[in-house]
Order: sequence, then structure tokens, then C-alpha cells
Amino acid sequence: MLEHQKARDFFPRGLSQPPGSFRFSADALLLAAFAARLAGELAAGPVDRLSAGKATGEGYGQAAGLPPIDSGGRALLDLGCGCGVVGLGFMLLRPEYTALGLDLQPELILAARQNAALLGLEAGYRAREVDLRQLHSARQLADAVNLPPSRRQNELNAAKCNSFEHFQPGSFRLVTANPPYRKPGSGRLPVSPARRLALFGDAETLDAFVRVASLSLAPGGLFCLIFSLSREKELHKILLKHELAPAHRLEISGKEGQPPEWLLMSAVRLKDAGAGSAVTWPDVSDFPERLCLRRSQTNRSDHTGNTDGLSRIDELTPEALRFCPFLACNARPSYR
Repeated sequence: MLEHQKARDFFPRGLSQPPGSFRFSADALLLAAFAARLAGELAAGPVDRLSAGKATGEGYGQAAGLPPIDSGGRALLDLGCGCGVVGLGFMLLRPEYTALGLDLQPELILAARQNAALLGLEAGYRAREVDLRQLHSARQLADAVNLPPSRRQNELNAAKCNSFEHFQPGSFRLVTANPPYRKPGSGRLPVSPARRLALFGDAETLDAFVRVASLSLAPGGLFCLIFSLSREKELHKILLKHELAPAHRLEISGKEGQPPEWLLMSAVRLKDAGAGSAVTWPDVSDFPERLCLRRSQTNRSDHTGNTDGLSRIDELTPEALRFCPFLACNARPSYR
């Protein structure tokens, strides 16, 4: 549909975000691009069990007669999905994938479904209201995501299309997360409870995200996340606790000359119950070690056309735009 293509071209602008919720920013877009790059390098193997069938010709999971989405095969799991920006951005970059988003806040789940419909991706995207902190086993995870047959049929009849049938923990090839990375007490708390949930989280919060990622991944699958660089040691410790070994890392600096603040990282799922076999992860030879988002340049005219004095402009770097084309939505220079 023409309106869907316009929405995709305009992405991420125009996405629904509930009043009072945390507004996504560049970190979510960077995570989608990071995961998409690694997904392109994942080798086919035990994690490539596409029991849901493949979309042929139309892309975005919209092939005629596509069976219900399955967690096996080319499916992304996005933890703390919010309004769906990471999963939907990922699907635009990797149309062979379907995606499932999990979030605690029902208003964000509704927004994620609306945004999937806006982009014409609703056939391949699902969102479920789940509290990750309550999930400590594969059984709990499966019960939380899979709807009882009666509810599933009722909701499908009502065209809500929000169940993720045949969800199987330990079968995903790719999981993403943008967990809260500010520690409580490290800054002023937002007035909105929804924004506090999105921004502030302690070690227990991070542990919940990593634990559910580990429960969901197949051996050799990748967990991709963006987090505060200052908490990298804490992150490493929790990853290893849940049988996830750091594989790729990319430091993100907001501006040229400033120290990096964010860390994009992937971790590979190591343990196969009873098998103990070694796994490998993608070797991305051209993967940068650090990415700078903006740089300052001297400009002899300001945005009003005044040429009487020098000004400075901050603009996105070519490297940042190559890595994440979605950043172009905010590419207009800012003047100082």
C-alpha cells in the first residue's frame, strides 16, 4: 500500500507514543541497526528452524497463507519493546524476519501494535504485555507469552492478532533489549511513572532482561543490547551468570571529542542443555570499535543567513548515517 510505504520512508517519525511515556531516541535506532547488521551475518544452523514458513515475494511476513508466527527460525524477540521502534526498525532493515515485542506497560503494547499497522507490518509483528521480573524459568516464560487456546481464538476472531503462537523458549536466534541504564539516585526522577520505569533500573532490573534473553535464545543465538558504558563490568558479570559470552562491542560517543557514553554489545548463548557443544558467532570484519554520532564544524553563516560572524554547527557524521540510516530523521544541523 502506498500509505504504508510513505510511513516506512518517514520512519521513525510519525510513530505513536502514549502521553507521559518515555520518548525513544537515537539509542533505540542504533540498536535496531546493530542487530540488523549482525542478523545478516548469523550462519544457518540449529537456530535457523523456520517452522513458521517463509514470506515469498511480498516480504515483511505478508506472504499469502503465512502460518502463525513461531519463535523458531528468523524471528526477533525485543525485550522492553516500548512503542515497538526497535523491532519495527529491525524488520524494515531485515524484512525476512518476524518480531515479537514484550513490555510491562499496556499502553505501550497498544502503541506498538498501532505502529506495526501504520507501517504495514502487523502480519509479522506481535506485542505482548509481560513483566520480565516475574519470569525465572522457561515454563514461566512460555506461559506468559503463549495465550490459552480459548483466549487465543477469541482474540484472533476479534482481529487483535497479538498472540505469538508456538512460542518456544530456547529457540530464538536473536534477542534485543534497551534496558533502563540509569541507577536509582543517579539523577532527578521524571514526574511520569512510565518515564521512570524506562530510565532507571538497578542490578535486579538488568538481571531480569538478561535472564529472559538467555531463556529465549538457542545455542549460538545472539543477545544485542545498548547500555551505559560506565556499567560495562556489571553487565559482563550478569551476562556470564546467565551463560552469555560477550561477542561484539561498539562504543558510542554523542559528539566528536567527547568520551563515549553508550555501549552496543552482543553476547552469544553458550549452553545447550546436555550437549555442551561449542558455538560460534558472526565475524564482522568491518565492524567499527567506536562510533561518533555528531561533529562540530565552523559555519560562516548562521541559520538566518547572517554572514557577519562565525558560528558552529553540529551535524551527524557520515559514519553514523552509514551505520544507522534511521538517524537521518534528525539530520538537520543545530546551530550554536
